[in-house]
Amino acid sequence: MSWCSPSRSRSSLALLLVVFLVVPALSPARQTEQADAAGEAPASEAATAQSYVTVERGTNGIKVTADGDFATTEAFNQLDDAVEAFEAKGYDLGFEMVDLKTGKGVSLNEDTSFYPASSIKAPFVISLYKELFDEEGVSTSVATTCENCVVNSDNQAFVSLVDTYGKSYLEKWLDESGIAYDQESLSSDYYPYLTPDQLATMWKAASPYLAGSTKGGATCAKLLSSTGISSIREVVGSKYKVMSKAGWYPDTGSYAATVDAGIVAADTGSYVVAIMSNAPEDFASLEKIVDALNIAHAEMTGGDTSSSITSATKVPNGDNAPDVTVE
Repeated sequence: MSWCSPSRSRSSLALLLVVFLVVPALSPARQTEQADAAGEAPASEAATAQSYVTVERGTNGIKVTADGDFATTEAFNQLDDAVEAFEAKGYDLGFEMVDLKTGKGVSLNEDTSFYPASSIKAPFVISLYKELFDEEGVSTSVATTCENCVVNSDNQAFVSLVDTYGKSYLEKWLDESGIAYDQESLSSDYYPYLTPDQLATMWKAASPYLAGSTKGGATCAKLLSSTGISSIREVVGSKYKVMSKAGWYPDTGSYAATVDAGIVAADTGSYVVAIMSNAPEDFASLEKIVDALNIAHAEMTGGDTSSSITSATKVPNGDNAPDVTVE
């Protein structure tokens, strides 16, 4: 699978805004009733029927599902500048951020496929626990393997789980949640290519389970709140509860990746965010995207729009080693 590398340009003097109305923020399959990580009511149909504002940037644009004037705010400018700086390094970037209650959000290249690296481990373990933990229970050894897989991003733990259980539970969960996927790739590859929309929708589908009262959901929520490497947690974790799973691959080529995705329980409402790129392990650049997306969410929902990056913010370090075993 090849990378999409569209050419982009932006005038620093002006932004062309194209506004068109009444397009649902989510497709019908994605409008399943979902509570956020804090247990809030699911988004209503009226809340998700927002206007789209597309900001033209070469052949692509940041898609905004919010009030029509959001693209004129400083928060939007910060996001646009962060994207510009990221892409200036020669990287391709895609993301999707959506408030779980209102449906407001932003996205970029959300339907472009990226190598997910270990970010796929979160949906896999969630589907495994959802199917096994509450129905049959899991042994201590399996629980330990799942913990190593998610918290430590242990490759052999993940491979062991896939080899033992296969992807049938993940496929069942995706089917039940109405999430489209490439069945051949998902079943045959440990790390199948995904789009930001697919990864974000998996987290949206998981949010009621992670916020619920089952032992399996509570265990998964605890694991995802303790992942060792996450730009999302490093940037906003001092303010908000974060459940996330990153993925990375330091070498150039088709497996290059810096990815992070999860749920942020912000004070104005929880939101899902999935950021994918072909940057070879560049968490420093990803943190600026995380910060800009958090500011964008705050602007849309009436929260604190100040930067969360401080002198105490640490850049995640994968020790320049792959967190995936490519086969």
